[in-house]
Amino acid sequence: DRIGLDYRYAFKRIRGELSREETIKQYSSVSHAYIRRQLTWWRHHGEPVVVRSDSEAETAVKNFLLT
Repeated sequence: DRIGLDYRYAFKRIRGELSREETIKQYSSVSHAYIRRQLTWWRHHGEPVVVRSDSEAETAVKNFLLT
């Protein structure tokens, strides 16, 4: 299922598969787990590099590849 988490649970609610309370409970749980996975990933891969132009992106990629 390639639909994002928020849409997945909204659709389940609209289809009547989940009550409002169960939708909130399940979404909160999977959302929290997703956030934990993201934090773990960033901890192991360093801070993101913010770029504001194509040339900054090109320079950042070259620097990354050379290190």
